[in-house]
Amino acid sequence: TAKGERQFEILGHGFLMLGYFLALNRYLINRKVVYAGIALLLLLVQFKCGFRTLIGVAILVTFIMVVRLIKMTPRDFALIFALMIVAAGLSQYRAVSYTIEKMITKTQENVKQGDDYVRNIEMEYFYKVYPRNMSYYVIGGGKAAGRNLYKYDYNMANAHLNFNIVWVDIGLLGFYIVVGGIALLGMLWWVFKAIFTRLPRSMVYLSFYFLYLFLASFTNEEIFRDGIFSVHAIALYLIDLRVKEPPVPDNTNRQQ
Repeated sequence: TAKGERQFEILGHGFLMLGYFLALNRYLINRKVVYAGIALLLLLVQFKCGFRTLIGVAILVTFIMVVRLIKMTPRDFALIFALMIVAAGLSQYRAVSYTIEKMITKTQENVKQGDDYVRNIEMEYFYKVYPRNMSYYVIGGGKAAGRNLYKYDYNMANAHLNFNIVWVDIGLLGFYIVVGGIALLGMLWWVFKAIFTRLPRSMVYLSFYFLYLFLASFTNEEIFRDGIFSVHAIALYLIDLRVKEPPVPDNTNRQQ
């Protein structure tokens, strides 16, 4: 039913949201308007893509991050009020309002489809038709390798070509059944470690970035999309550098 539908795909998308949370983190600490402007610009790019899950999770994690970093002083309440006004103003911007309206309409259509919704079909296929034996539930069935897939498994190729049944649409659940439970546990080990590692206020954007990746990856491939592991490595490296440093007071008034 979605044949012919188009959505923007941003190259370097992992850096887009890492940059967004970095700018937001610095604004909430230093209150420099330039960081707020950068964060809003990057969030607008996210809106332009029109992916409902990514936008919704970005807003949710932003809210959690704001609550985590502000101290609820009168100035902070004024900041929240100002952010709400800015958000309301942006929602009236033509490109943003059009995207929001389109997402609402699409969600309503998906709800009406019920069991015929593509992700419900994909879930049923990959957990009832795709597995040939119990090993698929442990080590996965194997990631597709270009045209080798068509010669190896005719049924899988037929499902993909004729019905657009793809495993990345069911995110981590698809990763589990195709790439394997061992690989999934390994990836989630460093993701949760990054989320729960204690970091200074100037670096919490790294934890929130991994929280965003995890929450956004139940309906898409955000946490394991092509190229994203380079961003994982950079963020983990920054966390590792901080963990290995001797403890020092976190000077929130100094630009990091």
